[in-house]
Amino acid sequence: MAEVAWLYPDWHADNFPSFGVEPGAYESETSIALRRAGFSYDRISRRALTSSVVADAALHVGQASFRALVVEGIHAADPAMLEAIERALEAGVPVVWMGDFPERATGLFDAQARDDEVRSRVTNLRPTVRVVSSPEEIPTAISNAGVAPSLGPIDSVGLQMSVQHRKVAEGDVYFLFNESYEERTDQLRIDGAFREVLLLDPETGKFLATNLEGDVLTVTLPGARAAVLWVTRARAE
Repeated sequence: MAEVAWLYPDWHADNFPSFGVEPGAYESETSIALRRAGFSYDRISRRALTSSVVADAALHVGQASFRALVVEGIHAADPAMLEAIERALEAGVPVVWMGDFPERATGLFDAQARDDEVRSRVTNLRPTVRVVSSPEEIPTAISNAGVAPSLGPIDSVGLQMSVQHRKVAEGDVYFLFNESYEERTDQLRIDGAFREVLLLDPETGKFLATNLEGDVLTVTLPGARAAVLWVTRARAE
């Protein structure tokens, strides 16, 4: 489960090395801002965005669904991709835009007509997307649009750990990981009603002691260690 679809602006992903990677080595300012605010995200390609559909105020890309879209400045765009962004906005999906708007279309085929269409669609997009000037503003813009993380921080410091979310029968499972080499503590607010909260050691499956006050859970993890958080939800009547 991820709340945010984040458009990958380039045609090809970078080839990162698979060894000797220190914690946070390839984390960008945008990914840090989203993680600290508790938002889970998936990077999506231009083609995936173009072929997306919208329903129930969500952007659907294949089997995944997202409640918000983040676009970082792109200088050229397929008009069909911009049309997909318009569809998302019309369906109630908030779109956060940082950086420049495209000024021309990709490719050379029928360039003049496609450039004109890009400019026309950008004119429609400008007043409807949420424009921000820095990565730190992105989570606030998403929150102000009514989208909240299912497991978020309770203060402005933000989350120190990384979180991966999976939906399971009758609840949610979160993988919490301290990517640093130092002990860290996070206070997490669990969104929505729940029946039980269990914290488990992923290596042994044994239950770990939990510090839960209301809907706020305090978790402390040693460096480079993880925990599995299992939140069981109330059954629908």
